[in-house]
Amino acid sequence: MIWRRGHRARARYGAVLLLALAGLASLSGCASVSVGPKVIYEKPAMFGLLMVTDDGNERRSLRFGNSGARQSTIKTPQLLMLAGIGDPDHLEFEYAQLMAASLALVPAPRRLLVVGLGGGSLPVYLHRRYPQAVVESVEIDPEVVNVAKTYFGLVEDARMKVHVGDGRAFIEKAPAAAYDAILLDAFGSLEVPGHLTTLEFLEAAKRALAPDGVVEAQPLQAVAELGVPGAVPDQRGDVLRAAAMAVGRRLGRTRRRRRRRGAAGQ
Repeated sequence: MIWRRGHRARARYGAVLLLALAGLASLSGCASVSVGPKVIYEKPAMFGLLMVTDDGNERRSLRFGNSGARQSTIKTPQLLMLAGIGDPDHLEFEYAQLMAASLALVPAPRRLLVVGLGGGSLPVYLHRRYPQAVVESVEIDPEVVNVAKTYFGLVEDARMKVHVGDGRAFIEKAPAAAYDAILLDAFGSLEVPGHLTTLEFLEAAKRALAPDGVVEAQPLQAVAELGVPGAVPDQRGDVLRAAAMAVGRRLGRTRRRRRRRGAAGQ
């Protein structure tokens, strides 16, 4: 339609077109400059090189090993980047979102355990979303805990507790029925720790669960997203089967309660 409005309209149109083309050229020039993650911390740790990077696009990541595989990422505005204060409502990875979603199966979670801390994004999210719950994390490497507090804004309080130690040993020593949910989020630089992928470990986790509790693991999704080689297939299957068994028990109990309530109302 604009071309039907005479020379002046065409001139205006031409000026707008030139400005648009100039803008596209400028964006194209910017896009051609590739800026990689900026390393702001680097130190040898228990399982290889530990790195913190500012990745651009308001993202900061904890990376394990020379491959630089991301273990944890927070979203944080540039003004808060120096303090490492991330958005507590943001979970970068789909596998972490799925793990958090599993708590929908728990009627009123009061005690949550996360095995593996990383940058602390999952415990921070749970701390925010479940103000009635105590969130505990167990992390084997004390340097990871230090990095989470220094660069990712993790703060312990009455409802946020971090334990330094082996996740399996911690669960095996936990009181019976101690937790409403156990979320398995432990990854090294090369693999899911083997001793956290066995049926024996899942049996110990089951003992530490409250009657309506769940064990949640997303090893296949996490391996795909993080680029970390996972446990061998039969071990992964053990983890997934045990987690599915826990969820199945929870659903079975819910169905039985509903049937009893329905029979009582008749």
